Amino acid sequence: MRSMTPPAMPGSTWEAKLTQNWRNRSWITCSLALNLMVLGAVKVARADNVDDYVTAQMARQHIPGVSLAVLKDGKPMKMRGYGFANLELPTPATPESVYQIGSASKQFIAAAILLLNAEGKVGLDDSVRKYISDAPETWQPITVRHLLTHTSGLERETPGFQLKAQSDVDTIRASYPAPLAFTPGTKWQYSNLGYSVLAEIISRAARVPWPQYVQAHLRAAGNELDAYDDERRIDSAPCQRVPMDR
Repeated sequence: MRSMTPPAMPGSTWEAKLTQNWRNRSWITCSLALNLMVLGAVKVARADNVDDYVTAQMARQHIPGVSLAVLKDGKPMKMRGYGFANLELPTPATPESVYQIGSASKQFIAAAILLLNAEGKVGLDDSVRKYISDAPETWQPITVRHLLTHTSGLERETPGFQLKAQSDVDTIRASYPAPLAFTPGTKWQYSNLGYSVLAEIISRAARVPWPQYVQAHLRAAGNELDAYDDERRIDSAPCQRVPMDR
C-alpha cells in the first residue's frame, strides 16, 4: 500500500512547510501560556491585605459569607463580597447582599413600640390582651413593658419550635397552651417569643404590618438597601426564626 505521507527530503517544499507549521504552533502555544501567566498574575495582584485578612478570618471562624465596605472620608475605598450569602442556593456574597440580622432587629421593634407610645396608641403598662384579645387568661398580667424587658414569663421560644417561615400570630398562638415560666415581673428571662408578641402589637396598634411601620418611621435617611422582613430583598436563607445560643 502506498504511503499517504510523502517522504521527508532535505530542501523539499513539503519539509519547509512542515517546519513553518511547527514553528507557528510553537509560537501559539507559547503565546497562550504567556497570556495565562499574565492573567494569573493580574488576578493575584488584585488581592490585597484586606482580602487576605478577611479570607483568613472567614476560614478561622467558619464564616460562610461577608459583604465588606471600607470607607475613607465618607467615600467607599473598597467594596467586595466574599464567600456566599446563601449556602442553600448558593448565592455569592456581593457588596449589595442583604442579610438577616437576627436579634439585632429587636432594637427596631422596641423603638417602634416607644414611637407608638408617644403617639398614644400603645401603653407600656397595658396588658397584652388589650391588643391580642384571644390570648389566654394567664397572659392578662403580662404588660408591654414586661415584653420589652424580657420579664414577661413567656418562654424563650414557642413550644415545638421549628426552623420554618411562620407568621408572628401563628407563632404566638402556638404558645397559648404552655404555662408561664414565672410570674410576670418577678424574673428576667430572654424571650424571642415576647418580641414576636411585640411585633404583632405594632401591627395591630398601627393598623399596618409592622415591617411597613418600621420602614416608614425608622428607616435611615437615604438608605435604599434597608429591608424589614422582606424575603424578596434577603439574600440569605428565607425568613426563619433561628434560636440564639442559650
